[in-house]
Amino acid sequence: MNMPLTMQGRVCDCIQLNYRTPGETIRTLLPDGLEPVVRGPWAFWNVMCCRVEKLRPAGLPALCGLTYHHVAYRLRVQAMNDRAEVVQGLYFTRSEVDAKAVSIVGNKLTDLRMHPAAIAMEASDCGVHCKIEGNSQGSGMELVTAHAPARLQPGSCFPSVEDARQFCRYTACALAVTDRDGRRHLRTTRVSRSAHAWNETPLAVHQARMGHFESIGQAEHVRLEWACRLSAMDYTWRVGETAALLKQPAYVNERNRQATPGGQLQHAPAS
Repeated sequence: MNMPLTMQGRVCDCIQLNYRTPGETIRTLLPDGLEPVVRGPWAFWNVMCCRVEKLRPAGLPALCGLTYHHVAYRLRVQAMNDRAEVVQGLYFTRSEVDAKAVSIVGNKLTDLRMHPAAIAMEASDCGVHCKIEGNSQGSGMELVTAHAPARLQPGSCFPSVEDARQFCRYTACALAVTDRDGRRHLRTTRVSRSAHAWNETPLAVHQARMGHFESIGQAEHVRLEWACRLSAMDYTWRVGETAALLKQPAYVNERNRQATPGGQLQHAPAS
């Protein structure tokens, strides 16, 4: 039974890092029912670092909200529900937050896999620095970014800057799979935001050490494709909607493979 909950808040100093990785290296990270969104042989990670301000149930005044930092590792995925609709979104393999109450409640209400951590973020007009001291398996991060002109990474799998920008502008929906009554169900956390408020600034990544990638064997595989900083935006999260799963949308991946120029892609140097 669907028992959705709507939350609202504001996301600030949001950094989005998009990495490609060979699709076969992440298959074991995904539950049955989810498939990676691919381009040719590549699957894609989206790493987010941000400050969430005044998170609260919809309708309550901002004074009642919680403010915290959130770092999340997500895979671009897709599934097909029992209405034969393809749903694309992000599968969270790990999140870290610096508010214990958020991690406790968040893990009961969502599938964002939240872990409490000490997160330090410094944002300026030139870029963002984020650091997490490693305090548990898979944690720890050092990220240094700076505003920079938009450009493709060496050996990019995208034919143009605009193609990379559009592809990496992900569907704002978190996906997870649950089992109920002997059937697999797709559970979603859907995000609403104003399209007019979307404003991104390209970033250069000067340093990126991510403990989670190291702990799951991805550090040697990931290659940076696109990094940007988003302007502050009001968000609404609708948590807890479910739908039965049908099958995997293989034809969507086939379409993405056909869209990859030449079909032969080269690895870029590690970032």
